Amino acid sequence: MKHYTSMLQQFDMMSGLTEMESYNLLSDVALVVGLTENEFIEKLNEFFNAKYERLPELARTKAMAYYRTWEKATSGSPAQGYRDTLLQILSDARVAAPVVRTAQYHCNVNPKSYFYVFQHGTNYANRRTWIQQS
Repeated sequence: MKHYTSMLQQFDMMSGLTEMESYNLLSDVALVVGLTENEFIEKLNEFFNAKYERLPELARTKAMAYYRTWEKATSGSPAQGYRDTLLQILSDARVAAPVVRTAQYHCNVNPKSYFYVFQHGTNYANRRTWIQQS
């Protein structure tokens, strides 16, 4: 990123995230009811095989070790736990990590760097009902 320093210095930056970036990847039923273990594994494998061409199994194993705390934290069903874990992994890997990394690079060269987490309603409100239910 050193060769982008002059470009990053020129602009103030505001970046942020929504509450759950990947909820639109699941069906309405999966959002409300949750996922079976097989559905969870299938969707996880699909993501890691597409994202990490080399050693997708290693990346998946590391992610599961990090994110598998839902079993203790979830008060809902195992299906809801699988749903929540999958959404957290996908949201962090697809959106949160790159946005946060970019914000970190920017604030190192320009103090006018702002970050937010935005909670909002959408036209797909029925997809968001699981957030209040969990």
